This record gives sequence, structure tokens and C-alpha cells, in this order.
Amino acid sequence: MSDRLARLFLVRSAYGGRFDADGRTLLFVADLAGVPQAWALRTGARWPELLLAPRDRVQAIHPAPIPGALIADTDVGGDEQTQLVLVRGSDTSSVVEDTAHVHRFGAWSPDGKSFAFVANTRDLRWFDVYVRDLARGTTRLVLSDDSTNAVADWSPDGARLLVQRVFSNSQHELWLLDVANDAARLLTARRARYEDARFLDNDTVVLRTDLDRDRVGVAMLAPDIAAMTSLAAAEVEVDRVALAREARLIAYALNRDGANEVIVRSIDSGVERRVGGLPRGALYEYWQSGLAFDRQGRRLAISWTAEREGVDVFVHDVATGKTRQATQAPKAAVNPRRLAESEVVRYPTFDGREIPALWYPTLRATGTPPCVVYVHGGPESQHRPNWLPVVQHLVGSGFAVLAPNVRGSTGYGSEYEHADDVRKRMDSVNDLAHAARWLAESGRADGERIAVWGGSYGGFMVLAALTTDPELWAAGVCLVGIGNFVTFLQATGAYRRHLREAEYGSLEHDRDFLESISPINHLDRIRAPLLLIHGANDPRVPIGEAEQMVNRLRELGRPADLIRLDDEGHQIAKLKNRLVAYPAAIEFLR
Repeated sequence: MSDRLARLFLVRSAYGGRFDADGRTLLFVADLAGVPQAWALRTGARWPELLLAPRDRVQAIHPAPIPGALIADTDVGGDEQTQLVLVRGSDTSSVVEDTAHVHRFGAWSPDGKSFAFVANTRDLRWFDVYVRDLARGTTRLVLSDDSTNAVADWSPDGARLLVQRVFSNSQHELWLLDVANDAARLLTARRARYEDARFLDNDTVVLRTDLDRDRVGVAMLAPDIAAMTSLAAAEVEVDRVALAREARLIAYALNRDGANEVIVRSIDSGVERRVGGLPRGALYEYWQSGLAFDRQGRRLAISWTAEREGVDVFVHDVATGKTRQATQAPKAAVNPRRLAESEVVRYPTFDGREIPALWYPTLRATGTPPCVVYVHGGPESQHRPNWLPVVQHLVGSGFAVLAPNVRGSTGYGSEYEHADDVRKRMDSVNDLAHAARWLAESGRADGERIAVWGGSYGGFMVLAALTTDPELWAAGVCLVGIGNFVTFLQATGAYRRHLREAEYGSLEHDRDFLESISPINHLDRIRAPLLLIHGANDPRVPIGEAEQMVNRLRELGRPADLIRLDDEGHQIAKLKNRLVAYPAAIEFLR
């Protein structure tokens, strides 16, 4: 492994920025020790304090409305069987621990004496709502329903919970739940995207929604009359909204071809101000929102990722308009001036659409370069100008990289996001084929040396590309990818299955179609060598997907290798494993 590659992966990340109720402490998650842990940076301090180093990783943190307390989401080995840990000063305790089930934090009560969460304890398929009383040490079931629920917020008067009911990534309902008598009432007239919902006061909710529009905007909902009014709408999507209840401010992020622009707006006056001082990039949001105000609305924490800057937390002062980088995650002496920045391009595809993409030209031009087509997962996701050490190493080693946002990607409106649903699945694979042809025909890449790389759903895209258009691809790298939609839907986490069927199709109604597009059934067509990488504990795409692929390819006498990571899940979270998997993949492409 080259020193350059090692140093790129030694760059650390700090994210999930939140403010303690004391008003003086910034809380965040960082992999300073090689595994994500919880940290605190107090005003005037030059180095953070370690708050929580659990058995494995911290996913997210949720500060209490009283100083010095928070709940952390944790799991082990990437299994995503999330458990909840209470941190009070220097004391930690597992307040919700049952490793057979998944627990998801929801909201603190206004007095900080209780919190609401959801868990699939009653039935592995569904998430019910619970309230935990910390003083009494008791847990009470307050909403039981055969559906996927998430607690969005707790009303300021402590009387009601705001509950999001999820039917797919873009189809939701909002419910009001009375904490005292467990009575639930539907708020929304019909299903749409309802996200980031928070109580502005006891009578008003602020949220993001695409109700009656193609692009997501910010709206206000009056629960007692179920009336929705637009608060902020733009010609582009709104990715995220955060609320400062006391100051009656919102912050939201506009999505411009993947790059974010953060806006702070007064709810009452409508006055808006763009947040400056951020490099070109996007919010970092793997486990939780990248925007969070302090309780008074004086400061805004922004978890930010940029192509040449890594991942860090910035703090915006609302009064002065100034933004500063608050965390200094170590950069391993990587020189940002020697790193690449992408440009937004568009290429034509089979039906006349223009597919947006990020183009990274090689930094070592020696004629027409080889190229890696880098495919995102999701499919409801989007390539952004993020910190991507693999891409940086590739372009510094003589490869060009194209990161397409094929149909089905988010960020371009609802119609584009749903343009690959179920029976239209292979249209997105066709978009990849046209990317390879465009690269060769435009002279941007050597048409004989184009590889495809992707993870999760992007891993399916790799396998589908290699089996559908084998003549276009010189190699493939598949991370935690779907090779067989039937076995994937049978084996994925029970609580995920119905959500994935909304996107891919169901075994009950679409089995023949799913079998027809599953790469496992077309492996005899593969010409290119293939490398598979998979975490043994992956609950989303179980490792059986990779194992059956490599076994079948070997039976056919085709070159295929599998790197099995025994202490990882769907994400390669540990530094030691990144230093194994990614160098091996890059060497494979050479």
C-alpha cells in the first residue's frame, strides 16, 4: 500500500455536531481513535474530551434539554442492532439494551426526565413507540401498530408526541400521540414525504415536504386544523431543515447538483441570510441531520464534508453571520492543494434525458486515461462533492472518475427519483451503459479501460452492468451489493423488507421480474474480473449475496474474489478494515 493511500485513509472525520444545554459545549461524533466515538469540545478548549467509547461504535448523539446529559445510539460490528446508552457527566449506563431488537431514539421530554423511542420488540417487522422514565427506570408502550414508526418530536407542553409513519423512503404520514392516554390522531391528509418535523409551538409544526410539488420545500402545519402552508420553496430541492424554537428561526440546505447552500431564515419576518465560510461541499449526514441549533438559536452546528477538506463541524454565529471551523479532525499531513475537485457534467442517455454527474479528471494525464464509473447506493441517494479518499487516490494515480446520478437519484425532484421504480429498474442500468459510451466517444476515457465500482444498491448496479453490457466494462468492484433480489428480500432485516419492496417490487407480485433482472441468473455473460467486498454482519444486504455470487462465478471458471470483513456490517466503519479493503480494491483495478 502506498504512503499516499495510507495517509488519505488516516484522515479523520468529525460530524453529528450538537450543542449541550449548558450553551458552552459542542458535542460530536468522531473517529479520532479509528472507531466512531462521542466527544465534547468546551468553549475555550483546544482539544476535545472523550465522552463515550462503547464496545464498538457510536452512531449518533442526542443531547438532553438539561446540561451534561445525552443519549447515544450504539451498535457492535456494524450489525445495526441499535442500543441506547445514557451519558451523564462521567457516568454511562445502558438504559435500553436488548440486542435481539433494534431501538431508535426519538425525542426528549421538555423537562429531560423521560425520552421517547421506537423498537421492534413486539414484532421484528414493526416499530412501536415507547416512553422511558429515567427516574423510575420504567418503560411504557404508548403506541402499538403494525407499521414502521419514528418519533419526530415532543411538544413543548409535554402533552403530545409527533410520530412519523413510514411506508417507503418517500411515502409518510404524520400522527399526533397523546402521551397521557395513548390516543393517536392522523394529521396529514394524504401520504407524501414528511421529514424533519418539529414543533414550533404546541400548535404548529415545521417540516420538509413534497406535498403537491415535485421538489421538496419547507412548510408549516397546524395540527389542530391540519392546514399546510409553504414556508420556503425554491427551484431546487431542500435537503434538510433545522428549527430554533425559542428564536423562531429555521436553517435549511438547498441542493444545487449535490452541493449544499445553507440558509438561515426568520419565520416571522421572512428575512433570509446565506451562511458563508463553507468550502464547496455538502452536509454530512450518515446517521443524523447535519444541521442543529443551540437552544437559544444563537449558533448553528453544521456537519460538513468537502472534496479537499475532509469532514468537520462548523459553527455559524447567527448574530454576526460569521462561520468558523470548530473541530479539527486530523488530516494526516494530506496537502489539499494536491487533491481533486469535481465539475458537474451531463451526458445523454437512451431516452433523451441528460444524466447529471460529477467528473474528476485524472491529475496524472498521460494520454487518454482509464476511468472508474463510481455508482452510489440507495438508490434514493446522490453523489455530492464529498470527501472520498478512494476517488482522490484514483485520480492521483492516473484514473479519471465519473460519479453519475442516474435516474432514481435524489436531489432532482420526485419524478426523477421514481423514474427507476420496480419495472423501470433496468433503465438506470442503461444510464450506466450510456455513461461508458459517452466517456469513450467524448475522448474523456479510454474505452477499453473503463471499470465500474459501487456499494449497496450501487453494488447491484455493478453486477447488473457487467452482466447486461459486458462488452463495455474492463473490471468491477462490488461492495455489499445485491446479486439476487429474491434471496435479498428473503434475508434482509425483517423491519426493512416492506420498505425495500416499495422500491424494488415484492416477491408476492413481482417475483418473476425480480428473478429476470437478478445478476446471479446472468453470470455466464460476465467477461470482466470482479472483486466483491462484504461485511459479515450486514443486516441490510446479508453476506450471502456476495457468497453466492463468488461461488457461482468460480463454478463458471470466471475470475472473482471476495474480501470478507468479519467485524463490519453495511458500512466499513473501522480504520483497520478500510486499510485492508480499499487498497486491495485499488490494486485490483491496476
